[in-house]
Amino acid sequence: MKRFLLFLVLLAACVLAVGYYREWFKFSMTSGDQSTNINMTVDKDKLKEDEEKAKENLGKLGGKIRDQAGELTKKHPKGEDSKAPEDKPQ
Repeated sequence: MKRFLLFLVLLAACVLAVGYYREWFKFSMTSGDQSTNINMTVDKDKLKEDEEKAKENLGKLGGKIRDQAGELTKKHPKGEDSKAPEDKPQ
């Protein structure tokens, strides 16, 4: 259970670090006489923009993989073995 909680804390820290780097989150602090306020602002537009970019890039990557898989199936049609006849066990 301790490992799982540690994993969740590390995951949250990573999400916050990446979000801060990508400017999804902004932190500000105001201080008064007796109290200090820390505010976190979420930039939903930036988050949505990065999500769209990620979807676009994944779509391109998927297309490349699909093309490469198609080339491999053209080189080695179904039912055809890539080994030469003399290499096949008898």
